[in-house]
Amino acid sequence: MCQTIAGVAVLTGDMIKVFTSSKTDSHTEIRKEFNIRDDNSPIALRQTPVELIPIESLIDVSGMKFVFDDQKPDWWTDSMTDEAIRQLYQALKNRWENNVLNFQGSLFLQSLTSIPEGVTLNVGDNLFLYNLTSIPKGVTLNVGGDLYLSGLTSIPKGVTVKADYIYFKNNKQMRINNNEYLYRRDTSDSRWGIMLKRALKAGAISKNTKEILKDINK
Repeated sequence: MCQTIAGVAVLTGDMIKVFTSSKTDSHTEIRKEFNIRDDNSPIALRQTPVELIPIESLIDVSGMKFVFDDQKPDWWTDSMTDEAIRQLYQALKNRWENNVLNFQGSLFLQSLTSIPEGVTLNVGDNLFLYNLTSIPKGVTLNVGGDLYLSGLTSIPKGVTVKADYIYFKNNKQMRINNNEYLYRRDTSDSRWGIMLKRALKAGAISKNTKEILKDINK
C-alpha cells in the first residue's frame, strides 16, 4: 500500500525529478496524472515509485523514512536518495499552512507513532493512523471519509474528531471525551465502527448507551 508522501522519481540524464500529486498518494494515479509510463518499454525503466514515510514525526524530516515501493533500480545513486528526500519533503511541506495540513484524497499515515500538539488534519477522504496510541490536546482530525485508529483506546477531551466512521481493533468500545460508546460490528472487515456523523446529528453525545445504539442502527 502506498504511504504518505508518495511520488514517482523519473531519471533524466543523470538527474531525477520526483512527481507528486496534490490529490493522491497512489503511485498509479500519480503516473496517470503526469503521463509516466509503467510498462516494459525502455523509457519506463527510467522511473521508480518512492515514498517519504513519517514515523516519529509528521513535521521533522529526521523522523521520516525514505523507501522504494519497488526494487531499487540499478541506475539509482546515493546522491539521488538525498535529492528524492529533499523533493518529497518539500512536497509534504506544501500541504501545510501554518499548523493545518490540507489534502484532498486519502492520507496514509499508518506508520506514524505520534502527532504534534495543536495541529489540524483536513483530509478529503480516509485517514489512516494505525500506530497512534494517543492524541494530544488541541488536535483536530477533520476527515471526509473514514478514520482508522487501530492502536487507540481513547480520544481525550480537547481533541476534535469528525469522520463518517471511526475504526479500531481489539475493542468493542471506545471512549470519546470521557463518554463510552458501543460500536456496532462491521462484518466486512471484522472491525468495530460508529457512524459519527449520524450519532452527532442525533445528539447521541448526551444520551446513554441504549439510546446511542438505537440512533446508530436506524
